[in-house]
Amino acid sequence: GGEKEGEETQGNTGKEKEGLKGFSDQDDPLMKCARLTQEDWVIMEFDEKLDEYILTAGAVFFSQSNGWWSLREKWNNPLTKIHTPVLSYQNHLRRNVGGFFKSLKTGKPMMRGNWGIKNDLAGPLDLFKSMTEGAMGRFSDTNTYNSIEEVGEKLVNRTEFQTLRRLPKSKAVVFSIRTYQFQLKDYKTFPREDTEDLIRAIETLHEDKVDG
Repeated sequence: GGEKEGEETQGNTGKEKEGLKGFSDQDDPLMKCARLTQEDWVIMEFDEKLDEYILTAGAVFFSQSNGWWSLREKWNNPLTKIHTPVLSYQNHLRRNVGGFFKSLKTGKPMMRGNWGIKNDLAGPLDLFKSMTEGAMGRFSDTNTYNSIEEVGEKLVNRTEFQTLRRLPKSKAVVFSIRTYQFQLKDYKTFPREDTEDLIRAIETLHEDKVDG
């Protein structure tokens, strides 16, 4: 997905102040973010020896449901190691992403997105339930289906909208991930151009981004 620059906003609205009730100044700021928003949150800090950004903290509840992404396993690792299983990242994005993180400026957050079509859900569309009710570690080897209806039922579009912003004092990068997933049959209710955009994106995917 492409990146887009945004602007920082400051100050609390009445709704935000209401939502902060029950928190104290001693509460962990990262957990405040996790409890007040629907995003996952990750902190990346630059390591001069490695010349890379390292994942030093996070509150991640809605990671990939097949179980390959674990905060416990990714913690304290550089970006390149975090993305080791992702062939397209290693081949096409590795150098660019490192430069992108270094170029982030305080007060100028960036937004980006990515998407994928998956057949590993085997459970409810609820993001947290898909991680806790037996879906982890399950990838279907099936790539043929008996009908269009079956395709619409079993294939799921997982989309992530992300923001990245640099903190003014520590210079660390705060990375948020808002995840949505829905069955392909839902495209029947979407505008036609959305379906056409998805078809076009699938048809032009690089082979590194296709599993199996």
